[in-house]
Amino acid sequence: MVLGLGGVGSNCVQALARGGVGSFVLVDADAVEASNLNRQAIAYVSTIGKRKVDVTKEMILDINPDAHVVTLDAFLLKDNVDEQLSALPKPDVVVDAIDTISAKLAVVAWCQKNDIYLISSMGGGNKIHPELLEITTLSKTHTDALARVMRKESKKRGLADFRVLYSPEPARPVFAPEGATGKSAKLGTMSYYPPIMGQMIASDVILHLSGLIMSNLTYFDAHVHANLMDSPLDVARSSSEVGLGLFTCGVTPHDYLELAPQLTQDNIRVGLGAHPWYISDGRVTEKNIELLLELMEQTPYIGEIGLDFSSRYCVDGLQELQVKAFTKICERAAEFSRNSQPRVLSMHTVRSVDAVLDILEQTGAAQECVPIIHWFSGSSDELQRAIKLGCWFSVGEMSLKTKRGREYAKVYPKDKLLTETDLPSSDHTDIDAADIVDSLKRALLGLSEARGYSVQSEVMANAAGVFGV
Repeated sequence: MVLGLGGVGSNCVQALARGGVGSFVLVDADAVEASNLNRQAIAYVSTIGKRKVDVTKEMILDINPDAHVVTLDAFLLKDNVDEQLSALPKPDVVVDAIDTISAKLAVVAWCQKNDIYLISSMGGGNKIHPELLEITTLSKTHTDALARVMRKESKKRGLADFRVLYSPEPARPVFAPEGATGKSAKLGTMSYYPPIMGQMIASDVILHLSGLIMSNLTYFDAHVHANLMDSPLDVARSSSEVGLGLFTCGVTPHDYLELAPQLTQDNIRVGLGAHPWYISDGRVTEKNIELLLELMEQTPYIGEIGLDFSSRYCVDGLQELQVKAFTKICERAAEFSRNSQPRVLSMHTVRSVDAVLDILEQTGAAQECVPIIHWFSGSSDELQRAIKLGCWFSVGEMSLKTKRGREYAKVYPKDKLLTETDLPSSDHTDIDAADIVDSLKRALLGLSEARGYSVQSEVMANAAGVFGV
């Protein structure tokens, strides 16, 4: 749903249509005018005087004749937003490209009430540097006059933070033509600026719809254990406030059954696991493994699983017990991945990297799934083999405390690098979201120092691609 078909909205629609979006709801109450020619995708001499919703619909259908387009030729006012928008097909995304502050605020409230993804355009007038534009949340904006008013009024109304496109560039004075009056004497627009804004918003929408964007997240923990925390629900509730996403790995299938119904936030993924320690000491039985195999149809996120061949687990057939369970899990994961969404596997590989890689290859899980080695501690030869096999690596601050860990950090593939904490530690289970963020910051710093550049953006892009949050 695109609200407002001016310079930002019309160019956004064009990019969305060309990008494969096939269903639109368009809202605007204006006709194309001669003054629109410098910036609007629908403004041509031949379209002057025509209704914007009609011209935009024609443009979409000329790009994609199979597109479905619903139009509303009406002004959105603070008092009619709820009624007007609720009468239209419910969208997956709303693009707010309207100018009136009271209506913008009403749109925010409607989207939040109906749990709809929103991105709102802030001010673009009297600005000339599109390279300063950025997509962020309203609370992080500054300098922009429209955003300042929106922050103040959103706080008054108790609205939650939301996604915006804005620029911190100060507005410039307008050199108006002689005789210019009213709006044209005070507000100027460069021809390239609104189209770039529209294109940037379209990129956000397309990435969101395709699961390649992590809205409002700054950090992602790809291996944490909420089931071992004193207050997992409190950590989950506060995680989004600090920009944190989580993949919480279970150690038994029952952890998933307990936590999945409770941790339903968009920034959290709950893993279905069978930890090798628990298999070895009998806390995860063959019956539990069968339960896990059944539950794998419900979720693509599997972890913690794997093998541990350290001395404690190398007696009385414990290796064979682990191998049998891990092989079954990988076989099922590969099967489901071939027929539906690829399964994400977070794997324990202590003194067992080659054995884990053998099973991944033999079962097809290496090719069909997303295999993530948590806290890699093998040899350099094993690392090269894992890289060639296409494995991912989740890295935490503890693994970076050793010289070998820092050397490994230099060679992990940039497109398969994630951050983790493996928290909580056994002697400190009373942790909160801030503790997780602090650990991730240290991991990011260590990785950045090892690799010689800031890794945060690529790590977050990787996490978005894998976990779809």
